[in-house]
Amino acid sequence: MATVDLTSIKYLLKNKILESIRAVKPPGKWKVVVVDKQSLKLISSVLKLYDILEEDVSLVETITKSRQPYTDKEAIYFLTPTKESVSRFIDDFTKKGPGWNKGAMYAGAHLFFTGALDDAMFTRLATSKPAKYIKSIKELFIQFNAYESKVFLTTPSAYPFYNMYSPNANESRDRDIAATVDRLVCVLATLNSNPYVRYYNPQTYCPRYEKLAKSKTQQKFLDDTQNLLDGNQIQHSKNVPIAPSIAKKMAEAFQTKYKDFVKNDPENIALNSSDRQDVIIFLDRSVDMYSPLLHEFTYQAMVNDLLDLEQGKKYKQVYFTKNDQELEQDVVLDEEIDKMWAKYRHYHIADTIDDISKSFKQLVGENKILSTVGKSDAKTTLSQMKKILESIPEFQELQDTYSTHINLTKMCMSIFDSFGLSEIGSIEQDLVTGVTPDGDRITDDIDADLIRVLANHEMEETDRIRLLMIYLVAKDGIKDIDRRRLQEVLECMNIDDKRGLLNMNLLNVRTDRNEGEVDRTSSELYKWPKYIENEKAKFDLSRFVPAMHFIIESQVNKDLDENLFPWLGEKPSTEEKVTPIHLMGSLRSTKKEWKNQSPTNQNGNIIIFMVGGVTYSEIRTIYKLSKKLKKNIYIGSTHITTPRDFLEDLKTLRRKIDQPKIPIISSNIIRSSIIPIHDFSLLGPKLKASPRGFRSQTPI
Repeated sequence: MATVDLTSIKYLLKNKILESIRAVKPPGKWKVVVVDKQSLKLISSVLKLYDILEEDVSLVETITKSRQPYTDKEAIYFLTPTKESVSRFIDDFTKKGPGWNKGAMYAGAHLFFTGALDDAMFTRLATSKPAKYIKSIKELFIQFNAYESKVFLTTPSAYPFYNMYSPNANESRDRDIAATVDRLVCVLATLNSNPYVRYYNPQTYCPRYEKLAKSKTQQKFLDDTQNLLDGNQIQHSKNVPIAPSIAKKMAEAFQTKYKDFVKNDPENIALNSSDRQDVIIFLDRSVDMYSPLLHEFTYQAMVNDLLDLEQGKKYKQVYFTKNDQELEQDVVLDEEIDKMWAKYRHYHIADTIDDISKSFKQLVGENKILSTVGKSDAKTTLSQMKKILESIPEFQELQDTYSTHINLTKMCMSIFDSFGLSEIGSIEQDLVTGVTPDGDRITDDIDADLIRVLANHEMEETDRIRLLMIYLVAKDGIKDIDRRRLQEVLECMNIDDKRGLLNMNLLNVRTDRNEGEVDRTSSELYKWPKYIENEKAKFDLSRFVPAMHFIIESQVNKDLDENLFPWLGEKPSTEEKVTPIHLMGSLRSTKKEWKNQSPTNQNGNIIIFMVGGVTYSEIRTIYKLSKKLKKNIYIGSTHITTPRDFLEDLKTLRRKIDQPKIPIISSNIIRSSIIPIHDFSLLGPKLKASPRGFRSQTPI
């Protein structure tokens, strides 16, 4: 029997939903569950139908569909706190009952809302005709996406990156911040955490921010590229990066909301988590501009980069029957279902293929039927493994398990070879780390290799722009001499790609500089370690280490720079400092030697929140450090970004995108404890006058 990870955010969310169902004990034992579209999606992400049916549930139905009344059973409603869902619930007890004289569909109702219920909707429920049927009402605060065991998403809108970083998105930015914070409250409530708050604040290190718009270099670059833009005159103030303030804004909004939540929380999160010193750190995308651009050759990151899976988990697998009939099969890569995916997703692709091959050969040797088809002592290729599996219908389950990953790794390696990603990846790693695989400092030869590769007309266009952006970040802007050398490449770029390059300055990337202008010092642009010194990487194409790695280790060591990462409000009580786990350069301004050691203090969870998209390499880093440090570390974001997504997002930042005008609905009460219907009277005839602390601003 598989071991259950009790710290998994998916497990915690699943358990929270099941406990809510178990808490309802109607006289007749059996109950019906009713869901709306959004709550169904949320519940389905962590529960299977049989999980729900095992809790004395006879039926699970959708509120928008026609249903048979069960007047002898009580119903549990899992609803999104929206006007539509509340209206449909009221209809269930006024218009959809049995017979001509419509009445109630069920004997009673237990209402569980996924998030905070708006005051007006609560009043509507309390004063409606179905109020007498409501046995209990509760806000569960589960309105977020538990993507993986250590990963959560709080996607607030269709344009989360644009709304956080575009100079044209002030109004929608406020809405997205409010909606994101509402979902973060749900995450922290599920984790039973009351964390201290830190945020990335490079502004104290970057006095150039406010001067950036007045820079002659910036103005020259704008003038040179003005004809590439949408035709609207850009105000100079719109060149000041959004990034330096967005993490702080998010942290402040979260702290205000969560303080109110904890203050009014009847389940005593503050008391239950008082023995831990949890910390949440808010980051913005400018903290690491390499991770969303680099080619990453670990399995999960690679398949999402090269194959562009739906929602990062789904793809259609094409296979042929023994009669050569072509069929399609929907495959979902889920850590809880697919053991091979859970095992290999953070492996380098070479190790993945090697391990699958060894495992398959062992399988062939242990099964007589398989061994008659394939020779286990021969070197088995991916294609041979696939043919062996397809030829034996008796091993359908084995075929499904192995063929998925054989297909995926085979497709990845085909693209890797066809598009010359070995050479491109090597140049990327040298540029970013500043050293060769042997540890020598890179020379001007790297520029020659770069220009040669960029000038290759057979190079994939997205790979070209990614490499050029990496060069721009690594060189801290393009000098005139570099511009002349790259002139042919720049002229061949399309307008959208040039827009993307220009828009990088909104995330604190210097796009252009004069010949005499020196590199920005650490007091202006913080330079993270990019690799682990004195530690030979197993693969030359995987030397780069995301900034996330060093930030977390410094937090665990308790030496994360308090100017760069200030505390919002109080900070944890001073404890005996743990043994440092330094790796290369300090996250303070002076350089020191880092050592690989284990911490002696494991107290407190760490939650990282990346505003505007987290990458798969950063997700992998979280899992790696959680295991290494023996610590609960979670990472969340508005969404997961792939290199292709990131390039497209950059191109849009100075455009004007029409978005629906969604009102911000406010609620200022916590109704988290189950309230029997007769207790509505305790709130008085005017519900607005009752004392309330929590104010929801989630767009409805």
